Amino acid sequence: MANPDRSLMTRSRQEPQLLMPIVSSVVIGTVLTVYPLPLSLAQWRPDFLLLLMVYWVLVQPNWCGIWFAFAIGLIADLLMDSLLGQYALDFVLVAFGVRFMTRHRRILPFAHLTVTMAGALAGHLLIQFCLRKILGQSVGLYFWLTFFPSMLVWPTVYGALYRWRS
Repeated sequence: MANPDRSLMTRSRQEPQLLMPIVSSVVIGTVLTVYPLPLSLAQWRPDFLLLLMVYWVLVQPNWCGIWFAFAIGLIADLLMDSLLGQYALDFVLVAFGVRFMTRHRRILPFAHLTVTMAGALAGHLLIQFCLRKILGQSVGLYFWLTFFPSMLVWPTVYGALYRWRS
């Protein structure tokens, strides 16, 4: 019979190890989100915070759920100088959709994660488009361009976080 105190001790040692990659990746993601780029390259910037949020919601659903998405969305609202709650609402809806699509699977192959990420990015852009139209902001063609660099960066983000988490 296992000692219950021993399992609690093992779990408490694992919790900081799981928390460190999550917090560090969010800090790195915020830096990459606000890092100054020339105007010609700024429209091609991947949506790092969304990539990180979806990754952690998929691989650590016990730690990172809807509240995590809400917190990352509020951070994005403050960094992007948008209406407070705009990205928070968007990230919560995307996280809910991702969790709903993968609710019956615990281990997902990379191809399934990539398709899920493409759907999450498309949903994010659609929600942002609707919110900006409601707010009366103009949305040009450049708005939709973040999909492609985000999908190109996704394998690198996944590989780096997978290695770091292991």
